[in-house]
Amino acid sequence: MTDLEVLWRVAFPTPDRLDTAPLYVDTRRARTNPSQVPGREAEAEAPVDILDAAVTHNDWFTSRRSLTLPAGHQVSLAAYFNAFPAAYWRHWTTVREVTLRLDVEGHGMVAVQRSTASGAVQRVETVAVDGGRRTVEVPISIQRFADGGWLWFDLLSGAGDLVLHQADWMAPALDREAGRATLEITTMNKPSYCSANLAKLAEHTELLERLDEVLVVDQGDQLVEDDPGFAAAAEALGGKLRVIRQSNLGGSGGFARGMSEAVQNGSTWVLLMDDDIRLEPESLVRLMTFSDRCARPTLVGAHMFDLNDPTVLHAYGEAIDRFRWHYAAAPGVERGEVDFRVESLRNTRSLHRRIDVDYNGWWMDLIPTSVIREIGLSLPIFIKWDDAEYGIRAQKAGYATVTLPGAAVWHESWLEKEDLIGWQGYFHARNRLITGLLHSEAPKGGRLLLESFNLNVKHLLAMEYYTEAIRSLGFEDVLAGPEHLFGLLDRRIKDVRAMAADYTDAQLKPEASDFPDPRPRDIPNFTRLPEHPRTRDLLPVAARMGIKRFLDRERPENAASPQQHLPHTRKQWWRLAGYDSVLASSADGLGVRWYQRRPDVYRAEMARTVRLVTSLVREWDDLRRRYRAAQPDLVSLDAWAKVFDEHTVGETRP
Repeated sequence: MTDLEVLWRVAFPTPDRLDTAPLYVDTRRARTNPSQVPGREAEAEAPVDILDAAVTHNDWFTSRRSLTLPAGHQVSLAAYFNAFPAAYWRHWTTVREVTLRLDVEGHGMVAVQRSTASGAVQRVETVAVDGGRRTVEVPISIQRFADGGWLWFDLLSGAGDLVLHQADWMAPALDREAGRATLEITTMNKPSYCSANLAKLAEHTELLERLDEVLVVDQGDQLVEDDPGFAAAAEALGGKLRVIRQSNLGGSGGFARGMSEAVQNGSTWVLLMDDDIRLEPESLVRLMTFSDRCARPTLVGAHMFDLNDPTVLHAYGEAIDRFRWHYAAAPGVERGEVDFRVESLRNTRSLHRRIDVDYNGWWMDLIPTSVIREIGLSLPIFIKWDDAEYGIRAQKAGYATVTLPGAAVWHESWLEKEDLIGWQGYFHARNRLITGLLHSEAPKGGRLLLESFNLNVKHLLAMEYYTEAIRSLGFEDVLAGPEHLFGLLDRRIKDVRAMAADYTDAQLKPEASDFPDPRPRDIPNFTRLPEHPRTRDLLPVAARMGIKRFLDRERPENAASPQQHLPHTRKQWWRLAGYDSVLASSADGLGVRWYQRRPDVYRAEMARTVRLVTSLVREWDDLRRRYRAAQPDLVSLDAWAKVFDEHTVGETRP
């Protein structure tokens, strides 16, 4: 008899996260005939609604692994965390058959189901349960899951309760030792989040057994070691925790440190993790188990749910549009987000196709150290585009990236952030250009330079002078060449933030009353534009406004009072372009900014943008050659080791 080992444990939400129950079970319409269940023969043959998923009976969850279904009810495990993503195992791993092992007791039926790549549901097998506790094993070939499809099971209770004590998806045991990981968290002034995640890791003994080390790279001045919950979490981790304090080198510097330490530890992988996430610890084990069985070294990452709306899936597959050189949804991703509180996995057909991606977000990514030894560490670009660039670099070296369904974190949605304006705008602009120089094969970067120019113009028209100024600084730094990147790593963030003092549009104040009261005057009329205008509607607006603003003169009243206060939802660039002085709320609701028309700044910065983009067009081919020649040194372990030596503040083993 072949020994089996667990690939995928069925799990249920912890008592403090019952709001996420729709990610673990689905109590909506079952695709099983209740009359087939022992004790329910008299019921109608048509499927019936038992419960709405939003009102799941949380008292059914009796432990992290077990569930008790009262008599006359049904529940499906066709849910994000408990359905088995068979297509991904079929395509990327050597597994060709799985076994569902169930420990059940009571009265009812287990119906094993599958879906196809088109989302069609098919019955695999049914097992009657009538009486005492028993173990059921259902072997299933996954040979037919090449392009998509999930496996799951439904539970239907009969005249009495049906108890699921435990369920696992299994496969023949590996003929070698399982891999081990260095888990690294980069943190910057998020001590409470970081301590909470360390405590959550410590609760999962199976996970800890597979970790060589838990490494925290602390780059802030609000230290995780000073957090009230840190000491208990450190003790619970049983000596596996190490904290390195270093200068603020951004996400790329923190994650590069984690990669380097994992290589030195001799770990199979580094598991990179953000500090400000909430964990489902099963996700980490699933990533490692999946990677263990991949046909060749593969980068394996997690999806992202909204931290503040925890049943909403935000990122299902990431790609790069190679002509625009910009972030894009992976081919086959039809939906920007899915809320499993109101939608089900079974009925969301787009989630049944296998989605192939270009990169994983570094909120959670498992990277083989064998790949790191070959292609190097992160680029020294502080933040933004570091994860995307690494995925593209790995892809060019022949290593695939997988974003694995059933593995996810909760992270604050970027819909509640404004990182395209403010200090992060510098890194968006600069690093998009750098990564395009390194990897774009389109002549002159395709649309990259045109779009970079257009964005600067939009910011100028919208009176976002600070954002445009730091974006232009990013252009200048790109033109200066790759030789300066390490030198800018810890310095440029300080320069960019210091520049904010010179711009009123960079000053965020908590209350609208911190500014003069709006005095309506010459408020623009947008009635001729639709609520959601198309590009062709906006081109005449941009041309007309661009000329008008170039001819504008200074108006003292712009600095005396704003014309209006706009909510964030109406703060599009083309609306701001029509004002001379306006307040606008921030996306996160934490404050208000005052945008004031400054014709002198507009004219000077427009000329600067034209000059810089012209230089980028003219020098593109030479810059591409220089950046590509410099890349091996920029990502080498030896070059980064010198940076770490210079910027390490201290190290502790609590």
